[in-house]
Amino acid sequence: MSELQEYDGSPLSAIREEVIEQLKLNYAHSNLDVEEFERRLDEANTASTRNALIHLVQDLPVIRDNAPAHTKGSRVAMNPGPVRESATMVAILS
Repeated sequence: MSELQEYDGSPLSAIREEVIEQLKLNYAHSNLDVEEFERRLDEANTASTRNALIHLVQDLPVIRDNAPAHTKGSRVAMNPGPVRESATMVAILS
């Protein structure tokens, strides 16, 4: 992952966050299975050098999360179609 080499002057924590984010995105895109994801995540949390962190994602594609910052982590409701003019809704609370 050559883009992480831009972090040569960055603190180790910033590189660790970027590596963990790349691991999560690659897991979400099925580039890693659960065992490999957990192993790399554990190694990322215990790594003490920049090279060790970069090595964890070097063989993975770089994936950018294009979601706007205000929607990160939130769900987007999809429009299911036209709205009915009348509908009955029942809610039972206990």
